Amino acid sequence: MSLLKLSNSIKWIFPALLIAAALLTFANSIDNGFHLDDYYRVVNNPGIQKLSPIWRHFTDPHTSSSLERIVQFRPLLPLSLSVDYYLYGENGFYFHLTNLFLHVLTILAVYALALELFGHWHGGLEEQSPRTPSFITALLFAVHPVSGIPVNYICARDLLLMQLFLVLCLLSYVRMRRQGFSALRWTFCLGAFALSLLSKTNFVVAPLLIFAFELLLNKQVLRNRPPWLCAAPFAAIVALFFAYTRWVLKFSDLQNVQGSEYGPWSYFLTQARLSVTHYLRNFFWPVEIRQLPLIEAATSLTAGVWVGILFALGTLVLAWQIKGRAALLSWAIFSYWILMLPESSFVPLHHLAVDYRPYPSSLFFYISLWHLGSYLLSRRWAVLLFVLYAMGMAGGSWYQNKTWKSDSALWAQSVRYGGDAIAHMNYAMSFSDRNDPRVRFHMEESLRIAPWAILPHINLGLLLIDLGDPVKGLALCEKAVELGPDWAQAHYWLAQAYEKVDRATDAAASAAKAAELEPRNFAYLMLAAVYAQQVKDYTGSLVIINKLIAMDADYEEALFVRGYAQQMLGDNDAAIADYKIFLSRSPTHTTARFNLGFAYLTKNRCQEAVIEFKQIPQDDSTYEEAHEYIEKCAQVQVPS
Repeated sequence: MSLLKLSNSIKWIFPALLIAAALLTFANSIDNGFHLDDYYRVVNNPGIQKLSPIWRHFTDPHTSSSLERIVQFRPLLPLSLSVDYYLYGENGFYFHLTNLFLHVLTILAVYALALELFGHWHGGLEEQSPRTPSFITALLFAVHPVSGIPVNYICARDLLLMQLFLVLCLLSYVRMRRQGFSALRWTFCLGAFALSLLSKTNFVVAPLLIFAFELLLNKQVLRNRPPWLCAAPFAAIVALFFAYTRWVLKFSDLQNVQGSEYGPWSYFLTQARLSVTHYLRNFFWPVEIRQLPLIEAATSLTAGVWVGILFALGTLVLAWQIKGRAALLSWAIFSYWILMLPESSFVPLHHLAVDYRPYPSSLFFYISLWHLGSYLLSRRWAVLLFVLYAMGMAGGSWYQNKTWKSDSALWAQSVRYGGDAIAHMNYAMSFSDRNDPRVRFHMEESLRIAPWAILPHINLGLLLIDLGDPVKGLALCEKAVELGPDWAQAHYWLAQAYEKVDRATDAAASAAKAAELEPRNFAYLMLAAVYAQQVKDYTGSLVIINKLIAMDADYEEALFVRGYAQQMLGDNDAAIADYKIFLSRSPTHTTARFNLGFAYLTKNRCQEAVIEFKQIPQDDSTYEEAHEYIEKCAQVQVPS
């Protein structure tokens, strides 16, 4: 074999090993279930249930979720989900497979970026070969449980997409700075940046990242123009992005992601503490990675907060001091902290800690870790140590994948290591037997942890009603509405609580309020229309259901509900038309079949009525009544 062929074969060994490592590590994640926001972004989201028009995701943030309070403008997320739904329906296997595919693409992009950085921008730390540290960096990124969270969590695909385009953007930029500017290279670089923003907005810090690159790796001077000119196009795209969302869409992600429980100062202090005690720990001891961890907000400069602040400042000071002799390490440290800024700074988000927050920064953490290891150890021992570390992290990911198998497994993991109120509530909801004493225990624990939270009141209230304590249960559901009078979900569930205790009028009023507060939520509109019919308000029901059908004529039982309202208002022709369309989609819906037969009978179209009545199966509750009508049609010659 010639040296050229040998070199080319070796060239592809590392990418092949990276792909194999990722596939082996996450092989047991493919058949995992839906979790958390997946139910609103995937399972019950009409916004992804049709493929076209594709552009709607870029003009309407509401395609991202059926739940108003988590609607966000991340158009590439619902677009990619709609492609999966179009191809495979609601089969979670393929959604997980797409996430794994995106992860593999990102791994290869990380490897290419690392090759570029270690090969041409090491800046004083000479490398015998850039392939080994590049492989180690990409391998850790490939198998670490921090990367495994967005692989397992379907609607965290926004992070996977953002990271893929983030890395491609940086790769194209650093190559362009080495090879020279051109219109084509700028187009690709800025295009990847724009796609990253359209996936998730964390990469708004790109101008800072580019500015740091120019100062630390490209050896530019702060007072000169190049750093500012290079960062300017990225800043311009950020400005255009927010101008479009704010002034054209009249929307802001902050309205749904920003929390009100913690002020900026408390949030900052907490993030400083978590940077070491939580996120840094997860890189080395990922066993306790969990969803919705219980975190106590910091309100003063405690020892943990000081440790976090001093660690961040100390690493940044060190990075600045070594920029001359270890420029790549310097930039990696700055990049890590820059990418942590969007979710771990002064802007308070709903959750104090989310274990995938370091995911965008993680590749720079691994670059920094390699530099530290290769400085302290010989190259051979460093490689051995990092391979063992990667194997351990792959084992941790394999374990963590299993916790995503079901809701019960996911929330058991969270509760085991300290979950918040919603974690306890979700764990309670994962038990199929509502009489299991653990259900009530964890519901009450949820309320104890967060006595101000709305959802624990609702779910404990509904449970108590089911367990035979309607007075206390209904009081808790009503308290939830007091806590969140403008929260449509509270009114939605209160309506169902009223329905359980046979207060139909109150149920209809609460359902109507939920639909009024979130007029784009199909589930709320449907419930309001159905409950209005239960109190014989067929005109009101028709108004509500027409709003739903105007937005999506294919939504579940919408035509059946409208048909019934029209039938009760005496418009049998319109009812017949709706029933026929509905039954063409749901031919086994026996109630619609019976109602259609009765509508025909009312119109003296007896032969058509008999055809419908004869399709009612014997085990249906309307079978006997249907056959009574068949007999009457046979006895009385009614013109058809």
